Parts: sequence; structure tokens; C-alpha cells
Amino acid sequence: MLISTLILCRITNSSAIYHWIRGQGNFKLYLLKALFCVSDVLMRWTCLTSNETLSQEFTKPGRYETKTKVVFFHTFQVTIHSLALVMEMFVVHVALTMSTDSCFVYVLIDCFNELKLSVFKKLEYKQLYSITCDDSVERFQIGLYVLFTLLQTR
Repeated sequence: MLISTLILCRITNSSAIYHWIRGQGNFKLYLLKALFCVSDVLMRWTCLTSNETLSQEFTKPGRYETKTKVVFFHTFQVTIHSLALVMEMFVVHVALTMSTDSCFVYVLIDCFNELKLSVFKKLEYKQLYSITCDDSVERFQIGLYVLFTLLQTR
């Protein structure tokens, strides 16, 4: 996934994508962020399922054509997931470099969304553990996005 993300970063026209996202307002910026976050979660689970299918397919003796199709489909899914992550990185980059207000609105709406989903519900330990794991993955991704933004704007 890291390799396909790096390849996508190299072959995409990052300037055109950056200026297209920057032309959006703060509200549209948050909608783009929400769209790419939802696509990230959906693609994460479909890639996980595809990865399990891939590992099961290679442990069974079978036809070469079926294994090739599974590998091609899994590679396609990982590439689409990487594209969603790259686009999410561009949204964070725009929010950080556009203005102080856009950065504040981005962080405020993101935190409010987290509060809305988790604070007003009674949760069991398994659900709380799942939310904690998802939140740690999201914070790690945002940390990487900020690091890449700092490296690009130096």
C-alpha cells in the first residue's frame, strides 16, 4: 500500500489537485474530508476481506487463472484505497496552508464529529476498544499528513 501510494503521489498532478481543492470553501473542504474518510474506512474493510480471500486462495491448490484474477483485483483495490488516502492528504494540506480559519474549522468540525459519534452513546468495552483503535489509526494518518505537508512546504 505504501508503494502504490508513493507511485500515485509521483504520477498525479499534485498542483492541479491542490488548487482544485483550495478553490472549495471551508464547508466543501470538510465535505471532501468526510467523503475521503468514509471511502478510507470502506476500502480498508474491503481490502481486508480481499486480503483474506487472497491468502485463502493461495493456500488451496487450484487454477492459475483464478489466483491471477484475485491478485489483480486485490492490487486494484489497494490502488483505489491509496488514491483515497492521497486525496485525504491533499485536503489536510489545503486546510493547513490555506488560512488559520480553515485550519481551525477543519479541526473543530473533525473533533465535533468524533464527540457526536462517541460521547452521547453508551458503549460496551468491545465497541470502545474498536473506537480507540480506529482513532489511533486516524491520528497516525493525520500525523503523517502533517509531516508530509511540512516537508513539502519547507
